[in-house]
Amino acid sequence: MKKFSLYFGVVFFLLINFLSFGYCQRGPINPILSIESNDFADLVFIDSLIANKSIVFLGESKHGVEDFNKMKFRIIRYLHEKHDFNLVVFEGSVHEVALTNILRDTLNSLEMLTQALMGYWRTESNCNMMKYLSENQIDIAGMDLVSHALPPKKEFYKIIYKDDILADKFFALDSLYNFKYRFERVNFYHNNRKTSIMGENLDSLAKHLIHNYEEAVNELKQIQIPNQKLLLWANNSLIRQIKEMNKINGGYFNLLSAWRDSSMASNLMYAMSTIYPNQKTIVWAYDGHISKNGNHQFLNSIGMYVDQTIKDQSVFIGLSAIDGTYSIGMNPPYPIKLKLKNIERKYKKIITKGVFVQATNLNLPGGMSFVGSIQSEDLQELFDGYIFLKDVRGSQLIKYNEPNNCK
Repeated sequence: MKKFSLYFGVVFFLLINFLSFGYCQRGPINPILSIESNDFADLVFIDSLIANKSIVFLGESKHGVEDFNKMKFRIIRYLHEKHDFNLVVFEGSVHEVALTNILRDTLNSLEMLTQALMGYWRTESNCNMMKYLSENQIDIAGMDLVSHALPPKKEFYKIIYKDDILADKFFALDSLYNFKYRFERVNFYHNNRKTSIMGENLDSLAKHLIHNYEEAVNELKQIQIPNQKLLLWANNSLIRQIKEMNKINGGYFNLLSAWRDSSMASNLMYAMSTIYPNQKTIVWAYDGHISKNGNHQFLNSIGMYVDQTIKDQSVFIGLSAIDGTYSIGMNPPYPIKLKLKNIERKYKKIITKGVFVQATNLNLPGGMSFVGSIQSEDLQELFDGYIFLKDVRGSQLIKYNEPNNCK
């Protein structure tokens, strides 16, 4: 009863506080009391958001903020324990996350993290999240065609493929792809003195990989093993990645390109319809990828390409920061700097860790300006709601020199 009274006391105080300072707010706000607590009393606002919904998109306005990771992990726990969500789809490679999910009962949590997700997310809280997902038998999947993670060790391939010959063949191909093709492609497109011969060598290596992967996939089709459908999807996705990536004339592709976001949308729909059907699903990605529509900054997004039936079943929640720091790789944290008219600034006087605001309740005179976030006035067209967190901390990445240590 005391918790109940305290919670609504905080809500009342926040409402008075917001009104007195003239916040751009047309409706109720929901205080976020913690980013880690297992007492979910402050998350019950989610219940009405997801009524008759089965997909929750969780974004982040910038990679490299540990508070975003902790908040999303907390929401995952709430959705799993209170609403039976049992699938998390990451902005990670279809191939890499598929192999990790198969090895879920074999890997420790740090191995799961490093073999599934890109470096920005290799943090203590996400390592603990992987432990939680494994212990609770929550499936993970990737939807991206981009490789950012570390490949499994050779001994794990026999666990994955169950056939010694196939295991050796796929290990050799994955090694060639990860340790030769990926590096040579990056070196080629970043080399100011590249020659046509270098390009021809890269094309030749890509053709070799595609041919041999296709042969191995045909062999995989001929045998009956557990997870065959998942492995066929994973390897065909990798083949497509090599075919498409080698055509792109640049060191990297546009982070919000139509090719990438439409591919992620297709993979997400396939994962939910064919690989993990009838599962309530959480999607973890960057704000720009998970928005409902594109705009002048988010030129493309997954929401633009998923079927309307999927969109109708979805809730799109973005995350941004009011103040604090963010990190890029192993560099020291950078301070978050807001402009005078930014929406985030209008929540600086909140007394809780954060707030959730439904997009329909926001006036948008100044847009949002936290790094990588929204610069326009059409937030309501992009998200169903937004979580604003204060005093956030930049991510501290795990150094992979103690393979069993999340710290």
